[in-house]
Formats: sequence, C-alpha cells, structure tokens
Amino acid sequence: MSELINCINNLSAKDIIKSIAKTANGTPFYLQTLGLGGFCATYQTVYDSLTTKPSAAIAAAQNTMVCGLVANGVWAKFDIFYLFAQTTNGAGEALVNWKLPGSFNATAVNAPTFTALSGFTGDGLASYINTNWDPSNNGVNYALNNAMYCVYVRNNIQDDGYVVGTEGGSTSRTILRARNSGDIAQGYINANGAATYVANTEARGLWSMNRSGAIAFEMFQNKTSRGTAVTPAAARSAFDIAVLAWNDTGVMRDWSKHQVSMFAAGADLTVANRSDLVDLVEAYMVSNGKGVIP
Repeated sequence: MSELINCINNLSAKDIIKSIAKTANGTPFYLQTLGLGGFCATYQTVYDSLTTKPSAAIAAAQNTMVCGLVANGVWAKFDIFYLFAQTTNGAGEALVNWKLPGSFNATAVNAPTFTALSGFTGDGLASYINTNWDPSNNGVNYALNNAMYCVYVRNNIQDDGYVVGTEGGSTSRTILRARNSGDIAQGYINANGAATYVANTEARGLWSMNRSGAIAFEMFQNKTSRGTAVTPAAARSAFDIAVLAWNDTGVMRDWSKHQVSMFAAGADLTVANRSDLVDLVEAYMVSNGKGVIP
C-alpha cells in the first residue's frame, strides 16, 4: 500500500488526467497500469493486431473468451484459430489467425459475404476462405493420430457444399458437411474409407471432428457425439484447409452457402475441453445477439 501511495504522490498533473481517462479497451488507465484490469496477454496480442479495434464491450467479451480458453488448457491445443465474427473486415480483421497474428492469416477468396459479428457466408459457387494453413506441412499440435478441427455454423440450410475441406489424395481426406440435401451430416479427418454419416436436420452449432488415435474418429455437434467411424489415419493433407469449400488436391470444388463464425484446428479435445470451447465461444456469440446453440 505504501508503494501505491508513493506512486500517486509522484504523479504529475498530466499523469493524473491520463489515469482518469480510459484506454482503448474501455478500462481505466490506472487499473490497467496497476495490473488490475485490461486484457490477458494472449488477447492483448490479438487486439494489438487489429487495425480497427472492437468496441469496449465487444473487446471485453472477446477477452473473456480467449482468457477462458487459455485458462482451461484449450488454447494451447490450437495451431490456428479464426474468429470470423468480428465487427469489421475492412483491413482483414476477421481473417486474423488469433493463435499467432500475422502467421497463417486467412484470405477471403471471391468475396464471401461478411456480416458484422456473424462471420462469412459462401455463395455456393466460387467464394470461400483459404486458411493458408495445411495439416501436413504446418500442423504442430494437429498430428496424424491426434487431431481436431472445429467450425461454428450459424444458418440451418440444406447444403451439398463442404463447410470445411482439404484433401491431398483420398487417403488424407479432411472434410465436413453439416446438412446436405438428403439431411445427412458427413465428416472425415486424416482418412478415407468409412466416414461419419448421420441423419441431421439442424446444421447450426459448433461442429468438431476429433481423432484421438490411429483407428477411429468422432464427429460432434456442440457437446454431443453425432457418430464415429473406424477408419485408420492414413495421411495429413498437404493442401490448405478451405472453409466454405473443399480444396481437392489444389482444385476448389463443392462450395458452401453456410455462414461460419469461427474455425480452429489443433490437437484432439477432451470431453472437458470440448465443453469449455462450446460454452466460451457461444457466450461470445450470445453477447452480441448472434448465438445459435440451444
């Protein structure tokens, strides 16, 4: 306490005025300076990378999400994490790789529609998002027999396009359909052969494909398992993962009309990891009136 009093006594008039003011994130300067407010270090790095900063309220919600993922051990499992549901994409803010801003930032190809705080919507014809990250050459946490990718879908439509897709030959297929024209969800991760196929009439939510071993993988919608497949892991694709399309050995196909709000990839998630991820991402979406998970 004595150190704090001495600090206050030594403040100049300029310092006092500055301390009353708020920082860009809405936190009083003196609280952030004393370590009593502001952002956790991980989100601060993300925030600093954004050309146009989100409002104080939105930044606080993003900070809560990221800090929660860090504290619960989920963040450490990611190789890439994109929050497409940003306030703007005027300078690529919605395409930043939050795990390491400036590295593997995504590219919006052929103008998928950006909607503030919701994300990107594909046209089903040519538009998609290129993560500029491929599992084989860039995967660190994302391994052959221990891997995960997840995507948040906001619209419930029948769509024969792929929400996520990459393939470097049929043995390295990593793809996801949330609800096709036959009301089927389908997914692969690092494999071919048997896929997870399940009847589905609700495409919305946080989908994840998880491989925790050499033989089987499992598809989840939010916290619920939607099916498993016994298919040996064969290879990781050496072609960039596309969102809202399928990157089939460098040829784009099967574009999607879904709206996506986030995408991440990394190591397999535990039950607790998945629960935390769903809760924290959905809390952020709900804070902006965009949540879709019941």
